[in-house]
Amino acid sequence: LIRDRPALWSKTDVQFLDRVAKDRAWVEIGEALYDNYEKLSPIEQNTKLSEIKERWRGIRDSYVRYVNGARNGKKKKKYLYTDELEFLGNPIEKSRSTNVPEQPETSIDHIMQNLKYEE
Repeated sequence: LIRDRPALWSKTDVQFLDRVAKDRAWVEIGEALYDNYEKLSPIEQNTKLSEIKERWRGIRDSYVRYVNGARNGKKKKKYLYTDELEFLGNPIEKSRSTNVPEQPETSIDHIMQNLKYEE
């Protein structure tokens, strides 16, 4: 299910940064996993989606740790879902803080420096 939706895992996919596309993909997964998904209340749907996302993050993060450990020469037992997750390639995931986009400078000095006065 995830493999068919690269917006959820491929940083090179044009929809990777598109929150609406990602939300739509998660809803599609929820509908595929739960027969009665459409009949659930919005709160129940969100709960189910949160559970799915949490499970995915755990599985993906375990795979990343396994691959990175193997790359660093650590002998480990093959991760349970390695074959199923090979579509992810060879991820090198840094800490989450490196994925946070830089915030634009908003100090008053910066704003004042960039003001253009019409004369």
